Amino acid sequence: METDGFFMTSMEQSEDEAFASLSSMSISSHSEARILRSQIVQRVQRLEATRAPVLLALDDLDPIMASAEGAEELRHPRKVLTELLLRTERLEIFLGAREAPFRALGAHKVVAYSLEPLKASEAARLFLWRVHRPLVMSDFSQAMSGGEQGPPSLLPLIMTAQNRGMVLQQLASHPVLSLCGGLPGRLRAAADYVLPRNGTLFDIHQRLLSTAGEDIHQQLLSRAGEDLIEQKGSATTIALVSSCCATERSGFEPVGL
Repeated sequence: METDGFFMTSMEQSEDEAFASLSSMSISSHSEARILRSQIVQRVQRLEATRAPVLLALDDLDPIMASAEGAEELRHPRKVLTELLLRTERLEIFLGAREAPFRALGAHKVVAYSLEPLKASEAARLFLWRVHRPLVMSDFSQAMSGGEQGPPSLLPLIMTAQNRGMVLQQLASHPVLSLCGGLPGRLRAAADYVLPRNGTLFDIHQRLLSTAGEDIHQQLLSRAGEDLIEQKGSATTIALVSSCCATERSGFEPVGL
């Protein structure tokens, strides 16, 4: 599930824009749809010509497929993906959705993997990586947080090999992280509030809780946006589908899912 996503390697800007068009449903005619689909397939084939494995990642698939319901078959994103798989040999497609896309893409089956919330230590590591300022002692002490912001409270928290486990454990039990429930999208959204001169983690926690008329989880979700690793209501699902033959070893294999 951040970084912040996957996309094809060695792809020029023009190709990037072409793949972004997969999520656009503003195609005005059949001929334009055919041209766009042909361009996408040709660019994937060009990447395959390098003999390197190719991974196409499509994030937030639910609204793309939902907007295509009832649309002309020629314009449906599923048709584009099916044609990509039929006309390539080493393509892997990585799909991110809240509901598993169990339907096959032509003759190719889709294998779904449910992504569970992060463990406490993993959540702390992600949050620590995403904050926009160094954490200080007052972030971990409510007494310091509510009092005078003098030198002791602003002392940077230095993490070493010796105290790393203890720091991550303290951070994992912090009220701000408890609000996130181990969901990466919410962790990233909460970390976006951790800015210079924006208060301590305890201040941010209180500010989030006191926001009038807005559910705290919805607030974090709206700040994070709609993306793959954001889980809302139910677990996020990723799916892998490959154009490789069954007898050919794939260049991408799911590990630890």
